[in-house]
Amino acid sequence: MDRKFKIEFTKYNEQNIQVISNCNAITFINNSPTLPITINNVLEIPVGGSIAIEGNENEIDTTTYNVVVKESCIVLRKLFL
Repeated sequence: MDRKFKIEFTKYNEQNIQVISNCNAITFINNSPTLPITINNVLEIPVGGSIAIEGNENEIDTTTYNVVVKESCIVLRKLFL
């Protein structure tokens, strides 16, 4: 049986955010023109860079990600319906 899902796109500008995943896959894209973004004070994503975190079939990631956005960040989440 195929599971239906949707992709949610959210853009954040110049703020510190908490993203509660609650999804099967999440992608952070650094859309900033000059500065990196930082995830959980550990992972730095350079300008134009991205990271995708994907679960296996029927898994849901419940991580809360703390993201420092100095300019612009796009977050994509794959949500099962």
